[in-house]
Amino acid sequence: MLSKMEGAYLAILRVAILVAASLALLVTVIVMTAAAPSLLASAGIGEKSEESNGALRQFMEQQRTQSSQDDAGYEEPEAATMTPLRPDIDVAAKNLAEYLGSREAARRREIGQALQQNADELATATQALGIADASDQYAASVRALSRDLLESTGRKLNEAKVWELIRWHHDRFAADLAASEAKRAAARADLMVKLGVAAGAFLAFVLIVFVFLFVKIERNLRGLGARDPVIQEEV
Repeated sequence: MLSKMEGAYLAILRVAILVAASLALLVTVIVMTAAAPSLLASAGIGEKSEESNGALRQFMEQQRTQSSQDDAGYEEPEAATMTPLRPDIDVAAKNLAEYLGSREAARRREIGQALQQNADELATATQALGIADASDQYAASVRALSRDLLESTGRKLNEAKVWELIRWHHDRFAADLAASEAKRAAARADLMVKLGVAAGAFLAFVLIVFVFLFVKIERNLRGLGARDPVIQEEV
């Protein structure tokens, strides 16, 4: 009677173990599948860089919503320390100087130093945050902006508006950079949670499988002892 009850309990336990192991393995697969895009993005695979397309158009649209301001109170940015310009910054300065109708080397240098200072500010900010230096990305972005401005056919901006555009673009780039970093931080936190759940589910699967094996080994050893008279005598 006891042997039959034990056999019934073991059969129920076997089913329960198989169901629990299957569920644990299923959870592991589902969570790892959900975490796969984040893993690929963290490895730089399939990650698409966010380009600042349409920055000039957005600035012009913003200007249309604002009332025209008097340029009498406009002050040019202070001259920055003379430092070698990045290639993209140098091209951007050339484009902006040409847009303003100036072919003076000093004017081009002044614009380039202002853009270079913006890039250096971004490099310092990203270093303080412990993230990748985005100054080269800014240089490429401002070069694209200057090309769009030079090729634009709409109403020409005065010098004050050009400097305002440069500052607006820098602020927008910095804001987008901070938003992207916050998004990446949230994605990393979510990835760690998913990996923790997957690891826990897989560990549960392994433990359940071991329990199943131990139960089966114990039953086989018990049956072997019942069939072997030598073992019975030793017991």
